[in-house]
Amino acid sequence: MIRVSMVMEGGYFRELKSTGHAMHSEAGTDIVCAGVSSLLYGVLNTLTDGLRLRVTKRIAEGRMIFRIVDERWKSPSAQAVMKVALIGIRGLEREYPDHVSLEVRRMGKC
Repeated sequence: MIRVSMVMEGGYFRELKSTGHAMHSEAGTDIVCAGVSSLLYGVLNTLTDGLRLRVTKRIAEGRMIFRIVDERWKSPSAQAVMKVALIGIRGLEREYPDHVSLEVRRMGKC
């Protein structure tokens, strides 16, 4: 199962962590894995290349973690991009509940 955790600080999204494998079908043909990967790479690239935000990231087999460290992390545009991840993963979780799970963790005042 792919487990996605999004962290909110003070009511704003700041960090995303994705771990695991969908196990929907064989490696290289898994549409659930491809969907999650495409969505998260699109979000990450939009934050870094589109909005030019500083983001720390760690990417390895079955794992992607990124955190917005830029001072503009609370900006409406940064939050809109993070909400794309939220809405997209929620949709995949609804469609493939045995293969994708989402957790939103709130830290600090909301």
